[in-house]
Amino acid sequence: MEETRILLVDDDPDILLILKDNLEIDGYKVLEAQSGKACLETLGSTDVDLVVLDLMLPDMDGIQV
Repeated sequence: MEETRILLVDDDPDILLILKDNLEIDGYKVLEAQSGKACLETLGSTDVDLVVLDLMLPDMDGIQV
């Protein structure tokens, strides 16, 4: 069975670390992005099942993403 891939998008590395650690414990494959641009690049090259997206990012807001 394929792993569920979750993309976490937040500019705060501490939040990414906490979320990633907890999701990986539950068996999810976790990808990270720290900006809207990085999120869009990841989505353009990788299939993901779920995006957890911060609304306030340094380069664009979550709605723009």
